[in-house]
Amino acid sequence: GIASTLLFVYPIMVALIMAAFFREKVTMLTVLCILMALGGIGLLFKGGDGSTLSLTGALLVMTSALSYAIYIVAVNRPVLKEVATLKITFYIFLFGLSLFLVRVYFGASLILPEKWYLWFTPFALAFFPTTISFLFTTAAI
Repeated sequence: GIASTLLFVYPIMVALIMAAFFREKVTMLTVLCILMALGGIGLLFKGGDGSTLSLTGALLVMTSALSYAIYIVAVNRPVLKEVATLKITFYIFLFGLSLFLVRVYFGASLILPEKWYLWFTPFALAFFPTTISFLFTTAAI
């Protein structure tokens, strides 16, 4: 749950990338929003029982958020604005598939559904929250 919450740091990263590389103006409201989001992340860092987040897990989530922020910024660039949404989504998924296959090749265990009807679950997880989300996000940008 905390990892999912931390993933939503990507809007901060988009704002910082746009300000640093594309000279977008940063308003006081943007700064205030960034500080509030960082404060919320700081509150998540230490649990009520004194345990802290895994550094490796936090770095992986931040890397994921950064890659999503770069994707959002890149799709908004003039070079990719003319490319069809479905084509961009296809290449994003092709890249993701290659990362998945490399991970499986280097020893990550892969447990496949045993019964034919259980294949609907991974398909639904791949299609609804991922594919549709990427298509609509790309189209909106």
